[in-house]
Amino acid sequence: MEKKIKPIFDDTTTVPALLRNVVKHIHPATETFLIDKQGTEWVEISFEATLSNADAVSAFFLSKGINKGDRMGLMIENGPDYVYYDQGIQQIGAINVSVYPTLSEHEVEYIINDSGIKAILVGNNFLFRKVLKIAATCPSLEFIIPAFDGFEKISIPEDVKAIVLPFKTILAQEVTATVAAEIEKRRNEVTPSDLSSLIYTSGTTGTPKGVM
Repeated sequence: MEKKIKPIFDDTTTVPALLRNVVKHIHPATETFLIDKQGTEWVEISFEATLSNADAVSAFFLSKGINKGDRMGLMIENGPDYVYYDQGIQQIGAINVSVYPTLSEHEVEYIINDSGIKAILVGNNFLFRKVLKIAATCPSLEFIIPAFDGFEKISIPEDVKAIVLPFKTILAQEVTATVAAEIEKRRNEVTPSDLSSLIYTSGTTGTPKGVM
C-alpha cells in the first residue's frame, strides 16, 4: 500500500506557522532567508535570526498586554524589519494593519482610529513626523515605533501620549524559556479562520475601507 505523504502546507496552516514549517521540513535554520542592504554592504539574514527577532517582538508586546485580535500598524517600506514585526505580532494572534506611506495625515488618522491600532512601526523620519502630527487624536495608539536612526532629533508634540520607542529596543527584548513557551502556546491557538490582516483601500472614491 502506497504511503500517503502529508503536505507541508494545507488548509490547516496558519501564517505564523509557515516559516517554522519551512525550517522544519525544507531549509536549515542557518540558511539565508533575507538579504538586507546596510550602508554599502549586503547582509545575509538566516531563518533562525528572523524567527529570533520575531520572538523578541512577540515577547515585548506580550509584556505590554497585547492580545489576540489587537490591531498593530505598520507604515514602513518592505524589508527585514517589516518581516520581524509582522511575524512577531501574528504569532501572538494580533492583526497586521499595513498603512500606505503615501496616504495623507487625515487618512492615516482615520485608519488608526477606525481599526483601533495600538502600536505603529514607522520606517523613516517623514512618516514619523506624519504620525506625530495626528497621534494626539488617536486614543487607541499606545506605541509609536521608529525603525530608523536619528529619530531623537525630531521634536515630539507635548500632547502626544503614545510612548515613542525605537524598534532596536524591541528587538533586544529578552525571550526567556517561560516567554518562549507562551509564544508557542499563542501561535498554536491561531487558526486559519482568524483575521490575519486588515488592508485599507486607497480611498480614491471616499474614505478608505478595511479589507479583511
